[in-house]
Amino acid sequence: MYGYTFQLHENDREDHAKRLGLTLGEFDRLLISANNAYQVIKDLGPFYGKEENKEPTFRITSDPVVLPKGSEQTLTILGNDLLYLARALQKLPEGSKEKLGEDLDFTVPFSWRIDAIITPSGDLRVNEIECVDSASALMTAEQLAYNLQPINESTAAKMIKAFQSIYPTKTEIHLALIRNDLENNPHTTNHTRLIEFIEKISQGQVKIDLIDELLLQSLKTMPDWGKYDGVMNETSISPSELEDFGVVRKKLIAAGNFSALNNKGVFALLFDESHNEFWQTSLGQDRFNRLKGILIPTEFILLEKDIDRARQQGEVVKASWAGTNTVLINRSKGVAIPEGDIIHGSNERWESLKELFNQGVKIISQDFIKPAQIPAFLRKKGLTLEAVEWYNRVCVKYVVEGNPNGDEIPSVSLTATEVTLGPDIVPAGRKCAFTAGTF
Repeated sequence: MYGYTFQLHENDREDHAKRLGLTLGEFDRLLISANNAYQVIKDLGPFYGKEENKEPTFRITSDPVVLPKGSEQTLTILGNDLLYLARALQKLPEGSKEKLGEDLDFTVPFSWRIDAIITPSGDLRVNEIECVDSASALMTAEQLAYNLQPINESTAAKMIKAFQSIYPTKTEIHLALIRNDLENNPHTTNHTRLIEFIEKISQGQVKIDLIDELLLQSLKTMPDWGKYDGVMNETSISPSELEDFGVVRKKLIAAGNFSALNNKGVFALLFDESHNEFWQTSLGQDRFNRLKGILIPTEFILLEKDIDRARQQGEVVKASWAGTNTVLINRSKGVAIPEGDIIHGSNERWESLKELFNQGVKIISQDFIKPAQIPAFLRKKGLTLEAVEWYNRVCVKYVVEGNPNGDEIPSVSLTATEVTLGPDIVPAGRKCAFTAGTF
């Protein structure tokens, strides 16, 4: 913990505490915790923006958010269920695979993240599985900032063990990570930090090079792919295109946007009753039931008029697959919701989904789950606290503890939990608080 010297006189602190409904002792504890968390995240970052942006670009909470009772067990079981789901996707009939999209990669990724919602009744409902994660380093730092996890149990440490399982005969592992526009992408710093964590914890036994998608496509960089043990792709370049650039397909250990598990249409297939026999056979009835109980019900949009029907019934409509147009998927430009943020709920957004549908983009509808509003105290200039009651989004990071595509099925580790709190139903942006979740 960092040492902290109060900058306000005790009488002033008592006034702040009284205004917030806290005792002076509790106010001091929360303020110290918030300032310590701020300092850890500042020192380990930045995680977003340019290297010179030392200040965190989001609000800091005094405490991590406590998740609903029983969440740790539920989410741990879910991680393992999702591994079975990913392996089952490989066995889908070809017609079902085509419903998801083209040029998908059915290799099981070694890591993924889920996005979930705490409901007003205290349940957790999962709305997305993400195989492109631009917050892994931040989630690691958040766990450290609130003393929830030692570095040797962090996401970075678990990834090292996963790589060692995938390459058991290698004493040194050299990987390539392909990302878009490294110079201008605000998420580049997150990946730089994650690589630093991995190299430090592994004592240099795992090295990762960042490769720029734009430079690769323009042939301004021509990597020696032979020196890499594996390649991780988080760009709009498809697996078949990577082969054209010289990447041997079997070296692709993470296909990002093109991973079948990343495809939002998987939810629709899971809830499609015509696939029940397949899922019961591939997953087992108990696992199938658990997944349907926590994943938000979803279906494919088959006709343009179904978009209007979904809106009238208060559902969310999303682009589930748009080929190489990954901006639609990764930046919520392909999402319309029935209420909340003016952009996502506007007539223009709903009309744009119709246009995308007619262009061949895969579209799904999903039950709308309104997030609970979570009370929290936010750090305010390091001197006092601000009380809020904001909407939530929960991100949970998983890493497979072994080779996800091996003959034996390994277990899955829940390595970090993050909660985003914000004033809008879709909490996002600099005015939000990004903090750790705890059990």
